[in-house]
Amino acid sequence: ATHSYGAEEVQNVILTLYGDPSRAAEANAWLMEYQNSNAAWELSAALMDSPHSAVRFFAANTLHQKLRTGATDLPEEAQASLLGTVLGLLGRPENQSHQMHTKLGLSLVQLGLVFTGTPGRFRAAILDHPGFLALPLPAALEFCLLLPQEWDNPG
Repeated sequence: ATHSYGAEEVQNVILTLYGDPSRAAEANAWLMEYQNSNAAWELSAALMDSPHSAVRFFAANTLHQKLRTGATDLPEEAQASLLGTVLGLLGRPENQSHQMHTKLGLSLVQLGLVFTGTPGRFRAAILDHPGFLALPLPAALEFCLLLPQEWDNPG
């Protein structure tokens, strides 16, 4: 039977993982199953609205992992939609920690690597994107730092 995941349920399990050592192993196993589900694509963006920084970090990490293993399988429209989502998340005041810049920057890099497969798409989709041009300087610099590292270590 396929599990139907909800944002509130996932958030509660994340908070259990970090807040209840006696249930951490159970929560971790459940979250690993969630991260491998198709629901994790959409719920990761929804979980970024959480007031809990641990939930937002977990969601950013999940999004990065999903993109690292599955970005090339997404239709171009979904890739473009995720690009807008990631750029929007990078610009949010609550996501300005170095850890969030790194996790969300890695998601942006993964999309960028996919875009390099089509001549001119990387520049048009990312470098000329108004959302990229409006990023806070630390977030843009983190992207520039991460890109060559990920280029050398694909997948």
